[in-house]
Amino acid sequence: MIISGLSLGAFVPIHLIQMKYGAYYPTSVDGETVRDVYKVVVETFANPLNVAFYLFCMAVVGMHLYHGFASAFSSLGVSHPRYSPVVLWTGRLFGAVVGLGFFVLPIYVAIVG
Repeated sequence: MIISGLSLGAFVPIHLIQMKYGAYYPTSVDGETVRDVYKVVVETFANPLNVAFYLFCMAVVGMHLYHGFASAFSSLGVSHPRYSPVVLWTGRLFGAVVGLGFFVLPIYVAIVG
């Protein structure tokens, strides 16, 4: 958990620097100037190293959520032979759905552009 937490702690500032505070491309929406987030995302994921880094970090997010989900129930005292398999299965499913859900955007942008 410490390694995944530190990895995610490094990912968040990098992600914010790239996506939030990175390049600014103005565009007009309904007569109002806003940031063109689409262009930032496409430029970021045009680089295969960024895609690989993002996918690695999202896999870490999935594993971190699975472990955190299972640990939370254990910490709350819900560790009974009858309930533990359900908690573990639900945690795995939750981590996989969230982690794989975040895989979609970089893969799609890398393929389609």
